[in-house]
Amino acid sequence: MATTNEKGKIAEAQILAAFVRAGVRVAIPFGGDSPYDLIAEINGKLFRVQVKWGRVVNGCVLFATAHQKRPNTTEGFQRWAYEDVDLFAVYSEQGESYLVPPEMTSATITQLRLRPTKNHQSSGVRFAANFTFEAILEQKIEGSINYGGLAQLGERLAGSQKVRGSSPLSST
Repeated sequence: MATTNEKGKIAEAQILAAFVRAGVRVAIPFGGDSPYDLIAEINGKLFRVQVKWGRVVNGCVLFATAHQKRPNTTEGFQRWAYEDVDLFAVYSEQGESYLVPPEMTSATITQLRLRPTKNHQSSGVRFAANFTFEAILEQKIEGSINYGGLAQLGERLAGSQKVRGSSPLSST
């Protein structure tokens, strides 16, 4: 069984290879103290990419979207800030790659469903098929974003995107 560190290295290598296969230029930040693992140039725009290992549990790919504030302490966890990461790239233990914008993640652990729910619920469910590496990369290249009807996106002044519900902002 691979260690956590080894799984991270495998995930980074596989995601890097997936970007290269797709014809995307990739850079690796020097020094290891960046909040992101890779920089991908997609359609002339640079994306800061945090690479994660995804484990499969009960029909879902699970990956962490928070990190320890200080390594080797018990001070709790801190979510990656939208300002620090543009994409989470997830390599699952089943060999699949996914790209997930941070605004589509949960506070600490994000689930991507591999199969329908038992009660057939689809509203608010993150289906892995909507976040495949190829699908999100194509959307980023085309400039369109579609996450399977989960949420509407509103632009922030800084140019990054955040999730907004389907109700008008002025409604309560």
